Formats: sequence, C-alpha cells, structure tokens
Amino acid sequence: MDSNYLYVLRGNGTTNTYRHTISVTSSAWDSYAALPAATGFGAYIVKDDSYLYVLRGANSTAFYRHTLDNTSSPWETFAALPGYVGSNNKVIIINNYLYVNQDNSGLGFYRHTVDNTSSPWEVLAPVPFGSATPNKGDMIVDPTNSNKIYMVVGNNTDNFYRYLVNQVTYFSSGTFTSAAIALGATSLTSLNWTSFTPVAVGADSLRIQIATSSDNSTWSSFVGPDGTTGTYFTSSPATLSGVLTGPAKYLKYKAYLATTNAEFTPALYDFTVNYHGYATTGTVVSSIYDTGDPINL
Repeated sequence: MDSNYLYVLRGNGTTNTYRHTISVTSSAWDSYAALPAATGFGAYIVKDDSYLYVLRGANSTAFYRHTLDNTSSPWETFAALPGYVGSNNKVIIINNYLYVNQDNSGLGFYRHTVDNTSSPWEVLAPVPFGSATPNKGDMIVDPTNSNKIYMVVGNNTDNFYRYLVNQVTYFSSGTFTSAAIALGATSLTSLNWTSFTPVAVGADSLRIQIATSSDNSTWSSFVGPDGTTGTYFTSSPATLSGVLTGPAKYLKYKAYLATTNAEFTPALYDFTVNYHGYATTGTVVSSIYDTGDPINL
C-alpha cells in the first residue's frame, strides 16, 4: 500500500496481481500482467517507490518485479534464489536491498540489490534457529533504526533474533601480493592502478611496491620508487627510473592497505605495468645479393 493504491497478490496457484485506488472504493480494480509462473504457499508482495516485488513461494526459487505505473508491461525475473522458499516467508526492503528469509524451507537468509535483476543473490549468515524448525515466524525492520532486522521463529518457540545490516568491520591493515607476471621486458616504464580510498580511511591507506626476477625463482626485495625497501608508490601513474627500469622477465607487486576507521576500507581494483620488450618471433628479409659484384655484401 502507498498513499494512492492498495496492491494485492491473489496467490493460491494463480498469476494474478491487482491494485485499487484508495480514495475511490467503488472503482474497478486494475489488473497487472500475468506473473511468469503461478504463486503458491509463501508468496509475498512488497513495493518501493518504483516497483512491485513478488516472491513466488511454492517451494521455488523465483522472484519477480514490475513497474508500479505500467500495469500491462511484462514482469522482470530476478536471478534464482540460492535456496527454495516455501510458506511463511517474508521480503523487506532496506537501503535499496531486498532481504528474503526461507522460513520453514530452511535457515537461509538472502540479499539482493533492487537495481540489477541479473546479479546473483548474496547468501547472508543463516538465521541461528538451532534445532527449531522455523514456521509461521516473522521478520520486521526496526522503525527507528533501519540497520536492524528482528526475527521470530514461531512454531511454539520463544526464539527471537536481531540482524545488523551494516555490521561490517575491516582489519586495520593487510597486504596483497600478486602472482608472478611474465613480462619478458627489456625495460619498465611506469605503473598504473585504479583504486578507491575514502577520506575516512586516512592518509597512506594504499601503498605499492614491486619486485622483479630473471628466472621466477630468485626475486629481488619489494621496493618503492627509489629502489629501496623503505619507500612506496602512493599515486598513479608512477614513472619508473634508475634500477627499476629493468630488464625484468618477471614482476610481482605488493599492495599495503590500511584504515584508521574500521567501518571503511581502501580498495585496489586493477594494476598495470607498462614496459618495452622484444617480440618473441620475427623475420628478416635481406636486400638483393648480386653474386657477380665483388663489393656486394
């Protein structure tokens, strides 16, 4: 329901969905296009400002959405849920994410962005129901704090749980070392990378060093722009000079990541080495050789 319409999913093995204006009780109901498959036990309907979302239920993995305004357009199908859902499921929307619980089909708890129907569902931590079989439970959002979801098991139990949506805590520091990259370079020229460093993570949150090898067995130390172990590349692009210009048959890079705020993290998306090298194969065609000319070489 919103300020203008009531929305109803018929259920019971049908593909029907309806809406009705709230202000005019005598007007006819509008019918949406038929759902791609019949709903069953556990079907659920929910909406945001742009779409209706339908969980099919019926021990299936199907999930659909439909624009609110154009009732005749076809329904869109999301990627399949990771687990079957039967009866007594619920769908809630928080900060552009859909959350689905399995209820009596299992302990699964899933999340999906509202924007991209084809991306896979995220599998969240299972609800800790223990030996209790969830049945006729419920799931609600804290009306005063949308970061909190509360769940009850039902089935004549007193189990009651809370899920914190944004409880993500990052380590204060960490490193990533790449696999050996086969270059066959006669000289290295520069490094480029794409990264994301929120202001909240602090200064020097992403630093990089490189190491080289001629045989992929014996490696140099990881070094920074002056060729020593105590310096780091901190901005892209980075021009290489001195001993760092090679040659280098193999190269590794090491990223040092750090944050001063455990709720935020830097991210390194890609890394590129620019270099010069000889082609692995080639041909040479000589000039015409005149055997009768003593000075023709």
